[in-house]
Amino acid sequence: MRLMTFAALAMAVLLLVQEASGQTRVDEAARMMAENLAKQSLQSLMLGDSPSALDLALKAFPPQPTEQEMAALPDAVFALEIAAGSRVARIAEETRGLYSVDSTGTRAFVGFFDPRAGAEGAVPAIHDPRDGTLIRRLDEVKAVTAPEHSPVFSPDGRLLAYPTMPGISVQLFNAQDGSWAGEMGSGMVLPRPGTILPLGFSSDGAFYAVGYLNNGGGILVWNVADRSLVRHLVSNGGPGETSWPLGWDHEDGFAVQNFVTDRTSGRRSGVVLERWTMDGQRRTVADLAGVIDAPSSRSFTFPGVPMVLMTDEARLAAIDLETGSVRFTTEVLHPEVALVRGGSAFAIRPFDLGSLDEFQVIDRQGARLPPEGRDLIPLAQAAVSRTGELVAVARNATRHTYGGQDLPHGSALYGAVLQRLGGDRRMAIDQDRAGAQTDAARGAQLMSQNFASEAITALRHGDRRGAIGLALRGLPDGPTEEDMATYAAAAFALELAAGARVPRIAQDREARFSVNSSGTRAFISHWEDSSRPDTRAFPQSIIDPRDGRVIRQLAPQIEVHGISSPGISASFSPDGTLLAVPSNRTSSVHIFAAGDGAYLGEMGPGGTAAGQKGVGYEVGFSVDGRLYARGYGVPGAAGIHVWDVATRQLLYHLPMSLDRNARQWPLGWDHQANLFMQTAIKDPGAPGQNRIVIERWSLNGAISPFVATTGRPFDAEVTAFAYPATGLLFLSTEGGVTAVDMASGQVRFVRQLAAPFVAMARGGRAVVLNPRQLVSPDQFVVLDLAGNELTIRGRDAVAFMHALFSLNGNRIDESRGPLATTYLGHGTAEGLELYHALWAQLDAEERARIKEERVPRQ
Repeated sequence: MRLMTFAALAMAVLLLVQEASGQTRVDEAARMMAENLAKQSLQSLMLGDSPSALDLALKAFPPQPTEQEMAALPDAVFALEIAAGSRVARIAEETRGLYSVDSTGTRAFVGFFDPRAGAEGAVPAIHDPRDGTLIRRLDEVKAVTAPEHSPVFSPDGRLLAYPTMPGISVQLFNAQDGSWAGEMGSGMVLPRPGTILPLGFSSDGAFYAVGYLNNGGGILVWNVADRSLVRHLVSNGGPGETSWPLGWDHEDGFAVQNFVTDRTSGRRSGVVLERWTMDGQRRTVADLAGVIDAPSSRSFTFPGVPMVLMTDEARLAAIDLETGSVRFTTEVLHPEVALVRGGSAFAIRPFDLGSLDEFQVIDRQGARLPPEGRDLIPLAQAAVSRTGELVAVARNATRHTYGGQDLPHGSALYGAVLQRLGGDRRMAIDQDRAGAQTDAARGAQLMSQNFASEAITALRHGDRRGAIGLALRGLPDGPTEEDMATYAAAAFALELAAGARVPRIAQDREARFSVNSSGTRAFISHWEDSSRPDTRAFPQSIIDPRDGRVIRQLAPQIEVHGISSPGISASFSPDGTLLAVPSNRTSSVHIFAAGDGAYLGEMGPGGTAAGQKGVGYEVGFSVDGRLYARGYGVPGAAGIHVWDVATRQLLYHLPMSLDRNARQWPLGWDHQANLFMQTAIKDPGAPGQNRIVIERWSLNGAISPFVATTGRPFDAEVTAFAYPATGLLFLSTEGGVTAVDMASGQVRFVRQLAAPFVAMARGGRAVVLNPRQLVSPDQFVVLDLAGNELTIRGRDAVAFMHALFSLNGNRIDESRGPLATTYLGHGTAEGLELYHALWAQLDAEERARIKEERVPRQ
């Protein structure tokens, strides 16, 4: 969504303060209120509350608006178009899965079949996405589909195709009622591990195709009418050559990426774009060296458009399928792309569905266009639970989806939406319209809230300095304590901006990121992928996260390779002076000085784990920083290593179970330097549930029970957050969080919330819960240690705001360090003291700009 510019806000201030005309004052206040209502509409939409989203968007307009009045409220029009056309379905199911919407906008697929579990709610289904109504569960589905491709509907919306693996077939269902419509088989079974690349329906719906990568790659094509396999196109390449199908081209052939993999190094070379015809002919279109070197399951082609949009997960390139020329490139992380404006342009957004203000619109010649609300309709599709938790997302499902093509424009859209509402609902809208409250104080309040919202948006693009400036603008000149309370949103944003660590670096690849407890040092590392030629150009380093300044490139560079929960990225010691970088390649841990990045030595594994590649579970540093614990799993062995950090000697080795029906992993330290261990026990008598047992393991080998519960099989049944400083272990599940007393094992309190993350706040006297929903930081929940809710302050949310960005402001961190030892905003001023400290850091020119543009004193 487009936000008010500084100039527009400054003009609003001048009009409010200087204009003698009361009507002008009213108009400007109403305009700001309309923008505020538009923002609220988008927030409601992303929580799956489409009715509220529509009501809020309608309230932003005057009654029976003219075309001129509609044009004067672009943010409200933006919100109304998305609310009217998006298909964010609120459903009763809690299953995690895939989502897709048909071309008419009346049917949606939700679900993902997992043959291992039979978990409740896992059966795929067809819903009406407008209100979430269940049409039918697809009980005939008995095989898994590709996790990166949503099953899609035919171009006319009549059929749903569900491709399966490892036995490659396509199950068909009638979209209207969900009934079985047949199956298209191939007789081909992929070896494990293997995956399919569903290419979907041809432009006219006559054919359906599935690609695969095994044995050099190939494409299977079926005739949809008679369900017969009509083509099997295979790669003719030599040793190490792979053909990666990308999608249908504009002439009902296929775009294919071809490359050669060096079996020794794993690196790829000879990357080219080809076109394959249905009769097996192949033609090289372009050499992709330096454009898109790494293949990705996220590539996009659209009917009638002679282009393929290819991505290496961080950059997107549009390549002409006739000439091989690059039409345009753009930087975007994990993109989703849709064809909009009658096929003349593309809407592009990062896969983060909460980013309604971060998408781009680019025409087929590469020119950037001002975005409109309806541009985002095909990209604003998801299913959420009754509690607003995101449960199903669309992946590679925009080729034949609904794009709001039947929606009228301007005041006609407003009238059409309003006409569908009942009389009571219309009356409520009329009473709360933007023009109902138009006094100057209300206008100043709305202006302040806009500045606060822009400040948080700036943080989410890695612009901390800009965020501080925006938050300062949200407060009047020379603010008092009363002003800080009156303009609470701006005060909140100021605290958040002061504490957040959101550096920008000269990289656009996925990264690991950790911030130490003082907020003065951070670890950055590439996300290892040996297939990418520039991987080694992104060295592991220690930086100052306040400004992105590199302190030192680490030597040696450690191949981290897939560190597991809870320490997803490398962790700092509790006092912030040491950095521990573990390696799954060698099962060892390397220690660096955080201050200057100096290498201090290696903590090596013992027994059969020595030098072996495996999985890791980082417990991290003990509360006093003396010990470091790490779980490991290598062929034939699993356990926990505990080292003395000062001497780097292995002190303890605690073996873990190798039983596949009793998976074990460490959760964290307790308040007495013991370890919490979780065991998920598969019960053959209850296939829909696992028994979850959490035990306390002392370092001398003694084991005592702590707490037991149940959870869904092969899922992240319980996410644990162990904070010895609070004396509590927090167990987060889909239903909420349970706080368990570390000493007694008794439940201290339970809070219902959608599977929250938990961080400490206020020096360990409180905790903040970040629900796994699409909410803004001021909607996090803060509780004292007895479970009582507290009023949230900006500093409370700091732990969840740390992020790493490219120079263009695109977020690139794929994993972050443990919350237990990250920066929580402590050690800085609060309230007026913080305001004056930050104001003092500004030069005279910046102060003058802020004074000119800030909220006027009432």
